[in-house]
Amino acid sequence: GVAGCEHNCVNTIGSYQCACPTGYRLKRNKKRCKDINECSSGTHNCSKRCVNTVGSYRCECPSGFRLVDDLVTCKDINECHVDNGGCDHICENSKGSYTCSCNTTHTLAADQKSCVTSCTGYVTQQPTGHIATTHFPHSPYTSNANCTWIIDLPTTYNSVELMFDGMSIEESANCSNGSLTILNGKDEDAFLLASFCGNQSAGTMQTSMRTVTIKFVSDDKLNTDGFSLHYKGLTERPEGVYLCNETIQMNTTFALPSFPSKYTEPVQDCLYSLVAPTKLYKVKITLLYLDMQNADCSEDRIEVYDGRRSKMAEICSGSNVSEFVSTGRHMRVRYIGNTVNKYRGFHASVTFFH
Repeated sequence: GVAGCEHNCVNTIGSYQCACPTGYRLKRNKKRCKDINECSSGTHNCSKRCVNTVGSYRCECPSGFRLVDDLVTCKDINECHVDNGGCDHICENSKGSYTCSCNTTHTLAADQKSCVTSCTGYVTQQPTGHIATTHFPHSPYTSNANCTWIIDLPTTYNSVELMFDGMSIEESANCSNGSLTILNGKDEDAFLLASFCGNQSAGTMQTSMRTVTIKFVSDDKLNTDGFSLHYKGLTERPEGVYLCNETIQMNTTFALPSFPSKYTEPVQDCLYSLVAPTKLYKVKITLLYLDMQNADCSEDRIEVYDGRRSKMAEICSGSNVSEFVSTGRHMRVRYIGNTVNKYRGFHASVTFFH
């Protein structure tokens, strides 16, 4: 450089001196320049964190803060203003952070954001929610648990969809050491939909009622991670629920319109016509569930017809699964029920095959 100066040369009367740009200072030789570390010298204006750079510095903010327009001041970020901070229920902001908490009927899950219903027989009318064993999947469930959750949705909903996130329950014969049980309905009107144990996932399940009872029990032996599920209420008519005198032309399930509730008015003549796509197909009906007990079939019965008029069976009691196969492309199922407020009728599946 000029006169040996690394950066700037300033003329003086009878001499000169070297100078440095902003952010530098002269070294001892008075010619070369050295960066000034504003962060360590305390000459910066940063409110939180100072990062030295060559010839200057910049301000940064720790997690939970942001740098405002003056580029030196850090301001707290209110995480609760965006999607409630990811919290299921309550988000509480704090300096540089935030915390999630739950309503009194719930406990905070292992992710510190989700709220799961407490194991207290809690009844919820919320159309969506999360139910799980405490701290799933990070720690085992409680020994000798006896938990009941009831989803009881308003009448604007017709059914509930259960979406399982995961399941790990002690494996045992007949699930005697621990189980997760799903029932349609509640209290004395509830009946079994499914029961699980072991390492499995039920995927997605749709109930046929807007009220669902979920039960979880465990013993005092081996405890594993438990289960987690999300649910949502559905307003559309459940799959397999048909009105009387409808024609069914696809593989599905079907039952009385009131099923799985007990019919409260006499069912005079509920007829279902099952029609295969072409003459190459036959029809198979499987009675999955039957709820009636009559001695002589005079009051409540289900009739199965091959074609339109040939009666194959007349059933009025029992609960075993029964199958019936047509000789052609048509079958009919007829239900007559006169004993009100006592029976649910039937639930059946239909399959077309060739």
